[in-house]
Amino acid sequence: MKSDLDLVIAALEAEKRSIQKMMKQSMIDYDYLIVYHHSEALMKLESRLNKLYTFKDPLHNRRQELKRQERSLKKPPEYFRENKTLWKFFTDRQIEELKKNKLDLESQSQKKVIFNDSQQIDDLIFDIVARKIDKFQIVFGIYDDDDVQIIFKTDNDFLLICINMFDPEEPDFVFDGRISDPLKGLGFKFDADRESFVYKYNLQNFKDATEIKILLSRLFFDVFGISGVGQLISVIYPLT
Repeated sequence: MKSDLDLVIAALEAEKRSIQKMMKQSMIDYDYLIVYHHSEALMKLESRLNKLYTFKDPLHNRRQELKRQERSLKKPPEYFRENKTLWKFFTDRQIEELKKNKLDLESQSQKKVIFNDSQQIDDLIFDIVARKIDKFQIVFGIYDDDDVQIIFKTDNDFLLICINMFDPEEPDFVFDGRISDPLKGLGFKFDADRESFVYKYNLQNFKDATEIKILLSRLFFDVFGISGVGQLISVIYPLT
């Protein structure tokens, strides 16, 4: 059974193929204004897809870049096709470097367990609501100094979502000029005792994990800005 994320990606990929087909037909018909509008729509769609693929696999862009490099090395330019020895001379070092980069990428992806399954977060939230576990943590980032720690735990009838990273004296310095008070805008308040920004979710209203997952999505995309290579999301459980 596909996760919610996989279903969204599949639907957008189908839409992408449809737009590409319409663009091809418009070019045959010499309707370049329609081609222009379709290309604009395609660029926006590909941007959304890239964010979703990166959310599923934070190393997606790097993997794609290495695949492009591998394809280019397998197909020599026309002026090298009659002299494969010369082409081999130029590409041997690049091929070795490509192999090393692929090994480094796989090693990097194994440094943390990447959270890429929406069902996993559902299960953990239901477990914590049912008091089967005390708490769990999501870590955003690959470098220890830059990690954003999101801790889930209960306090009586409330689920607390705590973010540890920010200086209480200047809580929004990271996002200055881009988003005004992003955490406060999502409902987080700074708790001096916990030294964290805390969001309180009333468990009396809990039916499923949808609202909490939407909140997490807004944190990842709107606040922390998942967009590039090297941004890993890992789940730590059990949390001591």
